Amino acid sequence: MCSEPFAPDGPTALLFPGQGSQVSGMLDSFRNASGFSVLYDQVQCLLGRNPLEEARSNPRCLHENAVSSLLTVLASVLCLKMMRE
Repeated sequence: MCSEPFAPDGPTALLFPGQGSQVSGMLDSFRNASGFSVLYDQVQCLLGRNPLEEARSNPRCLHENAVSSLLTVLASVLCLKMMRE
């Protein structure tokens, strides 16, 4: 985690992981981040289940298209949000 806000002097490109980069525990470092709970609640609502809890006993669930898409986007959104704060 950054201790100072991100403030580039020039143009900046952000590259985020895509599907295939998901692993169990991938959001552990974000659990205390501002906005995590609200955004993760939305993911759970869309999926109708708790994929992070499910992944503890069944890591293969992370490779389902809907789950991997939502979790990788969530990680990217949280990372960008943290950089802006």
